[in-house]
Amino acid sequence: MATRAAAANVRAELGRQRRTRRDLAAAMGVDEHRVSKRVRGLVPFSADELAVAAEFLQVSVDDLTGASTSATRRPAAGVA
Repeated sequence: MATRAAAANVRAELGRQRRTRRDLAAAMGVDEHRVSKRVRGLVPFSADELAVAAEFLQVSVDDLTGASTSATRRPAAGVA
């Protein structure tokens, strides 16, 4: 899992939705310091943490990890 990509995507989505790290921490049932380390990319999100964050932000885990964007940017074989 790309720690920096997930951190950046969670941070961006929090900003878009005007939600705080404190809001996410409450949803995850952890303290804000724990969330802050993950959102800053210092500590990777666990799979469970990403699942909770995705549910809280109403996006997919792929949206947070960047997995969906790489797949959608690649053209299909034979398509220009």
